Formats: sequence, C-alpha cells, structure tokens
Amino acid sequence: MAIVGTFLWLAERKASPDQFPEDPLHGIGTGMWLAIVTMSTVGYGDRAPVTLMGRIIAGSWMVISIIFATSMVAGIASTLTLSSLGSSTISNIEELSGKKAATIEASPSAFFLKESKVKGVEVHTLPEAMEKLKNKSVEAVVYDRPQLLYYLTNHKEEDFYIAQAEYAKQGYGFAFSMESKLVPEVNRALLELAEEQEVNNIVENYLDKDE
Repeated sequence: MAIVGTFLWLAERKASPDQFPEDPLHGIGTGMWLAIVTMSTVGYGDRAPVTLMGRIIAGSWMVISIIFATSMVAGIASTLTLSSLGSSTISNIEELSGKKAATIEASPSAFFLKESKVKGVEVHTLPEAMEKLKNKSVEAVVYDRPQLLYYLTNHKEEDFYIAQAEYAKQGYGFAFSMESKLVPEVNRALLELAEEQEVNNIVENYLDKDE
C-alpha cells in the first residue's frame, strides 16, 4: 500500500494538487488512504485519480487487491477444512450415532450406548477397550470418567483425548455393614473434606487432571 500510495502521489500531485498535496508526507499518506479504500472496496469517493497514469495504477491495484483478497479467503477456508478433516476427535455422544464404541459389559455405559443408538462393543476390562481403540476397531471408548482419567494417568504415552461432555453423572461412596460404628466418623470426615474443598483437590491430585 505504501508503494501504491507513492505511485499515486507521483502521478497525481501536479494534475490534482488539491487531492494530493505537494508535501510528500501528506501526499503519500493520501495515496495510501486511496489504496486502502480501493482494496477494501469501500469506495468513499473522497479521493479519485484524474490522470491516465493514476487511473492505470488505481485499476491495476483494484485487480491485484481482488486477487489477493480472494486468495487469502480461499487459503483460510482450505486450512480450516483440512484441519476439520484431519481431526478425529469426538466431543459428544451425538457424533457417535451409528458408530462403534467400546465399553465394559453390563455396565451403565453399555445401556447408555444402546439408548443413544451407538453400536456398543462390550469387553471385560478397560485395557481391552482401549486396545480396540488403538486398533481403530471402534471410534471411542465410553465408560466412567474417573476410570478413564486414571487409565490415561498411567498410560501417558498413549495419545488419547477425553471429551468434556458428561452424561449420567454418578457419585461414589463407602459401603459398611449396618452394625458398623465407622459410619458416623466417616460421614463427619467426608463433610469436613467437602467444606474445606479438599475433595476436589484429592481427586485432581489422584487423577492428575491438570496434566
């Protein structure tokens, strides 16, 4: 734009001094303004070349600007398209509809997949499910988030991603016999941990959620 502005000023400064002052700073600045308005197709009309050379420069700049703008937009669109095609990340259960997903047999996840119209491939253990994902025989592994996080914590070399979407969230607790005297003490300790927000810290440290 600086080059085009300079050429416009050189071509127009004598024939149109009211638009393009003789002072190089103001004259080239005006030429750059005309180049910007032309490139952006705004066309205010406050400045316009009057000489043949000025019009040739402006016309050439219009053609160059159109080619440059369309090429840039096409390049951005191509990059975004290739990025989306190259990504195999699944972010929600809807994207698994009609596809295969591994899970643990007879688990709540298995019933959840059936309800979501996902072809569930049931296995006995989580490592078996992850092995199927590595072999690309399934599109995803659907199971309890804590177990998946714990698995990835111990298998950091495996390049897997856990989606942020959560479904049918469940809580966990401690089971005691009806006659156990530990129930009040454990309940009290859990409440204290919850009030001090230590439960979240324990879970995050245990599962390395930040890594």
